[in-house]
Amino acid sequence: LSTNVEWLDPRLTSDLCSNGPPCPSATSYLWAPSGTNLPVSPKFKGNVVARYTFVPIADWSPFAQLTSMYQTQTEPALRVDQAAVVGKVPAYSLTDFTLGATHQNMTLEFFVTNAFDRRAQLARFTQSAPTYYTGAPTPVDSQAYVIPVQPRTIGARLAVRY
Repeated sequence: LSTNVEWLDPRLTSDLCSNGPPCPSATSYLWAPSGTNLPVSPKFKGNVVARYTFVPIADWSPFAQLTSMYQTQTEPALRVDQAAVVGKVPAYSLTDFTLGATHQNMTLEFFVTNAFDRRAQLARFTQSAPTYYTGAPTPVDSQAYVIPVQPRTIGARLAVRY
């Protein structure tokens, strides 16, 4: 059994402006106020791996493994106006199962990745930085694209080490 957890407080400690301090001024724009979450950094992320090796059967060593992970939502961009257009990357959880056996230099595995077929998002973005033009009701390049997690995959794997 193994686990890994990470707790972060990914926030700006001061205002971020287009032209630097003083912020904001007549020549600068407030991009992100102090306390804004940093992009792509979840506040919590953790995983658990549980692996059990059974008693050998006719020179084969069977095993079973469960892997599960969870991540909180993240911001896609640092600038508040751009993050609002792209939208947040939602929290998600994924689980994988593996059954297999090893024999000398050979391993045979049957697996299911993303076992519960979660439609999680790894990232969100636009082709260019979304910007507002004077008088425009919506930002230019406001189409958000999503990089999804691989859907449920069931398969077998044979590995030979030499």
